[in-house]
Order: sequence, then structure tokens, then C-alpha cells
Amino acid sequence: GRGHSKDIAVTNNVINMETAATYNYGIDVSIYGPGYVPGSANAKNLVISDNTVNMHTTSATGMGEAIYLDTLTNSIVENNNIYVKTENDAANYGIALADSSNWLGDGVTAPYNVTIRKNTVYLDSNDMANGISLISAKAFEGSRNFVIADNDVTVNSAKGAHGIATYT
Repeated sequence: GRGHSKDIAVTNNVINMETAATYNYGIDVSIYGPGYVPGSANAKNLVISDNTVNMHTTSATGMGEAIYLDTLTNSIVENNNIYVKTENDAANYGIALADSSNWLGDGVTAPYNVTIRKNTVYLDSNDMANGISLISAKAFEGSRNFVIADNDVTVNSAKGAHGIATYT
């Protein structure tokens, strides 16, 4: 089906972003963008490693996300270096794994078998800052085989922070 990524390696990239846009993504793996067909399969079998994401946003609201992953399965995120600075009331995220399976239709499941390891995340925010986040309503039901290990996370926030968090 269209609309999903599979069998892709995103490695050894340097991404520098200076932006005033409301929504900013260094590496974005989402299956519901242009071309999405309801019932498409999950994004799967990705390796996202050895990338550097430097992001600075001056947006009044919104967010800066270095690595955003949605409904990802059977994948590894490792050895990435992330720096995100947001000003004003824009939140920031280092690595976010989300679950949109509730509204994506049949054929899409909650994330599973994802390893996030050996990443360095530094966040600086005037708003909420989230180092590594697993965001889901269903993904944490039962055994989904998530591994979050050996990461170095530093968060500086004026309004609230999570180093590593799982929440719905």
C-alpha cells in the first residue's frame, strides 16, 4: 500500500535547521501524509543511525522535533546526535515515537519491536521539552518489545521537562 516507509536506512546525515516555522522536523517518519491510503501498513524495518540534527526555532508556538516516528515497527534508532533549541512557547522533542493506529484504519497496528539506544539528546526550551518520548494510547498494552537503553539525555526547560517518558 501507499503511504508507508519500509526497508530504509537513514544514516550519516547532518541536518542543520534555522527556522521560524510553527512545525519543524529533522527526520520525519509518518504514514499519514500525502498519498496515505486508509489501511496502509506500518512504517517498518527502518534503521535511523549516525545522524546529527541541529535545530533552532524562533516560532512563537508549535514545536521542534529532531526525530519523529509514527506507528513504527521492527526498527532501530541509534547513535544519533541531537540538539534542539526552541524559543518562545514552542515545545521541543529529541526523539518521539507516536501511535496513530487508533485513527489510521485496519492494517495499521500500534508500534512494536523498536530499539532506541546510544543517542545523545540535548534540548533547550522556554516551553515543554521531551528528550525521548513514547506517546500512545495502545502501544504499551501487552508485550510490544521496546528497548530504550544507553542514551545520554540533557534537558533544559523553563516550563517542564521529561528526560525519558512514556505516556498516553
